[in-house]
Amino acid sequence: MTKIARATAVTAGLFLGGAGLGGYFGVAALGIVTFFIDPLGLRPYSGDAEVLAGIVGSVVGGLLGPLVVWTAPREVPVWRTFAHTAGGAIVGGIAFFWWNENPSHSLDGALLGVAAGALVLRLRIRTRPDAR
Repeated sequence: MTKIARATAVTAGLFLGGAGLGGYFGVAALGIVTFFIDPLGLRPYSGDAEVLAGIVGSVVGGLLGPLVVWTAPREVPVWRTFAHTAGGAIVGGIAFFWWNENPSHSLDGALLGVAAGALVLRLRIRTRPDAR
């Protein structure tokens, strides 16, 4: 297998993994927000919100997942990259939704959360001077 074919296969796997995890965490963030807004379940609920959260999370995770993993330092395991960015996306999406209660703002918060998670990951990893 050539280098280009291997890189393409890894990128496709990262895209699929990022899309799957992004959809999962998008629905999880919606569940957290729904629980805190209406803990007793008194409001009528529509399943369309879950579908939208899953689709948006899949798109964000699928597009930013490979980018973040390929630009992360070599010493960082892939699971840690996904964990930091997913946590940042959940916290950012919930914080921005709480701030304005507008789903489009929660998307902005999720994007900023992914960037903040990647930045925190980069700052926490100490690279050895002899590794370069």
